Amino acid sequence: MSTKHFFPDTNGVVVGALNSIVARNPHLEHDEANRVVFSKTHPPSKVSIISGGGSGHEPAWAGYVGDGMLTASVAGDVFASPSTKQVMAAIGNVPSDAGVILCITNYTGDRLHFGLAREKTHAKGHKIAQIPLTDDVALGRKKSELLGRRGLAGNVLVLKLLGAAAHESWNFEECWKLGTEVNAQLATIGTSLDHCHIPGRTHHEQIEENACVLGMGIHNEPGLRKISPMPSPHDLIKEMLLYVLDPNDSDRAFVKFDPKDEVAMVINNFGGLANLELEALTQIALEQLAPPSLLHALRTACSAALAAEPDITKYDIQMGDGDCGEAVAGVCNALLASMKAAPFITKVPNLFTCLSSINSSLEDMGGSLGAILSILLTAFAGSLQRAVKAEGKLDVGIIGDAAGEALEALKAYTGARVGDRTVMDTLIPWCETLRATREVGKALAAAEEGAKKTAGMKARFGRATYVGETKQEEQMGPDPGAYAVAIFLRGLVEGGAWV
Repeated sequence: MSTKHFFPDTNGVVVGALNSIVARNPHLEHDEANRVVFSKTHPPSKVSIISGGGSGHEPAWAGYVGDGMLTASVAGDVFASPSTKQVMAAIGNVPSDAGVILCITNYTGDRLHFGLAREKTHAKGHKIAQIPLTDDVALGRKKSELLGRRGLAGNVLVLKLLGAAAHESWNFEECWKLGTEVNAQLATIGTSLDHCHIPGRTHHEQIEENACVLGMGIHNEPGLRKISPMPSPHDLIKEMLLYVLDPNDSDRAFVKFDPKDEVAMVINNFGGLANLELEALTQIALEQLAPPSLLHALRTACSAALAAEPDITKYDIQMGDGDCGEAVAGVCNALLASMKAAPFITKVPNLFTCLSSINSSLEDMGGSLGAILSILLTAFAGSLQRAVKAEGKLDVGIIGDAAGEALEALKAYTGARVGDRTVMDTLIPWCETLRATREVGKALAAAEEGAKKTAGMKARFGRATYVGETKQEEQMGPDPGAYAVAIFLRGLVEGGAWV
């Protein structure tokens, strides 16, 4: 946390910042005595949308004033709610015959001061309503049941939509309904690397270097939990998304998401994070939210096989020359590299062109495993392409039939069958079960069981048949090829969300 500032304290900083905003936006005016920034062009015939709060959260809220967004903003001191008098001044600066809607971030001071201003205005006979913005899910229902959820980045969506509706002359009731309904469908969560520091203040608590806080408040309030050591960006985003989206989290499932919903995602930064990192984190979130695809499935499968390389090598050394793990890793790395170029990176990758590219990597593998897999994939792609052309569709039934036909083609080139301790102990159950059941989960279970059964099995094909009798077969691990393919298939199925 940096404690260095150009200003020794906050005196005059808020007014100076507001004057700067108004100076470069001629459609705005600043009521300096009350720190109210308002639009000079908003007609009284349209609903006025007003928001505000403590300073220190810029560009909120003065930065949002203008046509199609806020009519006026009111700024308190740093991290302090504006007074009732200030809120009344904001209402007075943008009079409206259509009504006024106050949007607040649901902190105690804001609720009290904006609430009192609402009551005073209502007592004068004016149409006015207040919408507390409550999008935070970090603290859950139990911790927020008395005060309600905190308002965070979801504010921006409500303010924009309300402002646009008012600009388009929606009436008071329509605007209020829009604001409340949008707010009810918001769910956000934040993570902080450290506490923020206010000029002129001392004794700030710091978060240790290798940690972050999930759900910390925007005024340094305690969060949901501290995470230490620091998680990877992928793991952090995954956990944050789970808190927002998990329908089984009864404490936080404030929004019921439906697969048919259209969802808008907002990524926010309060200024302490470099835009470079923010953009990279955004991309991670987009990737994790993207629907399953062949590309993601292949990446997951390759990553799983690469992680299993030490075990594949260990099992191969027991009954072979130990090169299987290296060969599998080579193919996976080649596949991962090829996925960074055409045909994979096109907007809608062609399935059969991608299968051809995968087959090219298998052909470079060498050894019997590479040849067997290449023959199977070549036959599978050909059968699948013919079926898709004839049927005009692609489903698990067609894929299962193509897998079955590919297996029959492969059997013409090898006499290895189930029980011979080869990769066929995995491939045969996979293809036959997929064809018979049309269920990917059952096919995967059969393939994994087939690979598992090769442990301690006597080899009848390949170099492993030459291993001397001194080897205790019951102590042998699974066949490395069968094991590697089973690992790859699980990654493929899980990465494609096909179970």
